[in-house]
Amino acid sequence: MKSVVVLNTESDSSKAHTLKNFLRGKMQDMPANLRSIIDILAEDLDFKKQFHRSDCVLLIGSHRASSLIQSKQQETEDEFITFDGKFIHDELTENKELVRNKLVMVFLTERKASDWIPNGLDEKRIFDLHNEKIYRGNPALTHLEYTMRRVLGETKLDW
Repeated sequence: MKSVVVLNTESDSSKAHTLKNFLRGKMQDMPANLRSIIDILAEDLDFKKQFHRSDCVLLIGSHRASSLIQSKQQETEDEFITFDGKFIHDELTENKELVRNKLVMVFLTERKASDWIPNGLDEKRIFDLHNEKIYRGNPALTHLEYTMRRVLGETKLDW
């Protein structure tokens, strides 16, 4: 089974959860396991190991996420780290192969010039969905699904 790690801040969690469920439904024929940090922790798994084992990383970009990544800060809930800006920054600045081959970035809020985007990320893998509704048949979401399928190794176009 293919694995997708979804990285989002608490302030983006509602929209990210909706997007994750939509993609799960659209990609159920693959099958692909889409999990957030909270999902991984709930299964009592090591986030960093799951991150490195994943076939795709879906980073939900936002002003909050950019701020945490640029300042290398963490977002926590109780004693659990729910968004690790330092880890994400280090992995996506040092591991060019990961950026080139596994990373897809989605903005569910308005994208600004100051938002953090790792060097080397192909602009075709950055999706600006802040004015988009998440529904079947939305061309922007179909393009996102196609891109993720390509990252996951699905090359046929007749799905």
